[in-house]
Amino acid sequence: MTDSRFIPEDLILNIILRLPVQYVIVCRSVCKKWNFMLRSHNFISLYDNYRACRKENYKENGSSFILLRFDTELYKGYTNSMLPHQFPDVLISFLTVKKKCNELIATVDKERKADVPFSSAMITNLRRSYHSHSFRLNNVYNGIICMSNEMDIVLVNPSTRESQRLPFSPFSYPDADLTDSYVLGVWFDHHQSNSNLPPQGSLKHYKVFRAVILLTGQLYHYYDEFEDINIVFEIYDSRENCWRKSKTMCEYMSSWNHLLFNGVFHLPIVDKHNSLITLDAKSEMLGSLPLPSEINLMFNNAVPLYNLRGSLALLVDIPTSLTDIWLMNEYGVKQSWTKQYTIEFDVTLNQLQCRPITFWKYMDKEEEEDELFLQNTDGKLVSINLVTKKITNFELYGIPNSMMIVPYIETLLPL
Repeated sequence: MTDSRFIPEDLILNIILRLPVQYVIVCRSVCKKWNFMLRSHNFISLYDNYRACRKENYKENGSSFILLRFDTELYKGYTNSMLPHQFPDVLISFLTVKKKCNELIATVDKERKADVPFSSAMITNLRRSYHSHSFRLNNVYNGIICMSNEMDIVLVNPSTRESQRLPFSPFSYPDADLTDSYVLGVWFDHHQSNSNLPPQGSLKHYKVFRAVILLTGQLYHYYDEFEDINIVFEIYDSRENCWRKSKTMCEYMSSWNHLLFNGVFHLPIVDKHNSLITLDAKSEMLGSLPLPSEINLMFNNAVPLYNLRGSLALLVDIPTSLTDIWLMNEYGVKQSWTKQYTIEFDVTLNQLQCRPITFWKYMDKEEEEDELFLQNTDGKLVSINLVTKKITNFELYGIPNSMMIVPYIETLLPL
């Protein structure tokens, strides 16, 4: 057997770059030299760049996703008004979606319970409503995702199973009659100089944004019946390793959908000029983004926004079970909004009032097609082809209005 000491290091690196993450982790145990080499920032950058280039240059037959859903076994036999007292487990499913005989097929490559260090239950208001924003998932940076509930915010690398729980926010609001909160997302400073990188390629400078709803006045069950509703933004800064309050504040917004796009959080609030309220992650200042002149969303409680092919996409419900999809072809230019697709949901297939989850582009060696993941009223994961309008029902279920899905990218980036 050849002694590894006589194998050129460049050859070893080229071999290991082609291995899945799980085998790279095993290789770290070979010796101290390999452990140091395979944990270095240089190798982690090479590994991520190699996999990104390989996926770009050679279209793979299929798409990979992480699906998060609550374990429905606990809820069989229960009605909405009589839920069990035990909190459900969150399942992490690694999916591959491929096309076979002109049919999309989703395969669960592996599945496990979420082993993240939450200090409180994953969801605390499930008994009150299925439509809950107390548990969230965000695809934040190169395969690192963010999970949050009402108390905790945890960064997770699902490839290495490493996690990092952020400190608790120290702020209280004694003047508010009631408060509610949810995580907007995580922003990474991609322009930070490489010379200031932390050791061993760990995460660079990032901020986590949290919105706290302050409700004052007579106490009612619904937000729109309060006399005064404001939002204050709390920001965790990794450089300072602490929370602080933003200087900006805005009026109430729905927790339906918040999109981080081009380094800007797009909030589901429409002002009197029919523009969307935005929050710049770097400057932490509020701004606005014009909406299409053809539609008026001033009185909408929710403005679903998504990323479609690198452009901002807006979903607008219209009568007779139709939904228009508008695309902003040139960011920030009002005249660039165009109506790209119209979806008509089939009531007989129980697709009416589906909850959109995310857009995705199906790619194989021959074609690229825009698809939209949704969760129907039965809790099933479905996908609709935006060109052919063909609906695919995947046999994957979760508690209604709680399923989340993001593209899966393997990374060695440590937390």
